Amino acid sequence: MRARESADRKKLSNVRFETADCRNVDLVHKFDLILCLYDVIGTYANEAENRRIIANIVHHLKPGAVALGR
Repeated sequence: MRARESADRKKLSNVRFETADCRNVDLVHKFDLILCLYDVIGTYANEAENRRIIANIVHHLKPGAVALGR
């Protein structure tokens, strides 16, 4: 993974990478901002699967936080 290799070269010890399915990943933390890039939402032909992505984003947002998609 290029991002991990770059972080290692820069000795960034506070960086954590997760590889998971955005429909059901359960991260420990809540976030102030979630940014979805590259048409993640809307990727699935089955609309229920796209709704699972949105529900999981909402689950991981702190109160008053923002989710952005592009």
